[in-house]
Amino acid sequence: MLNSIGQIPILSILEILLIVSLIASGIFSIMRKKISLIIYYIQFPLKLGFVILTFAFLFKLFGLQYNSNGYRILLWIIVLLEIARLIFSIMIHKREFRNK
Repeated sequence: MLNSIGQIPILSILEILLIVSLIASGIFSIMRKKISLIIYYIQFPLKLGFVILTFAFLFKLFGLQYNSNGYRILLWIIVLLEIARLIFSIMIHKREFRNK
């Protein structure tokens, strides 16, 4: 099984590509380009997989101890917020780019 390319693990390459794509989608979003939403759709499963979440700052804000019940509840709330963000992105995509 292929675990690395040269000396660099494949998961590290995917994570770096994800971070670069976050920057690119941000720039394209500011420019109101359709490609930003397409990049976001591709990013979504990777963001969940690498736990690079939009609302992860809430962990720092509430300062809950890892493995506590409050932490688990907050984790589910953050995942639900990510899903809500995806739904809103789809709605924006349909509204903004309907005729293009």
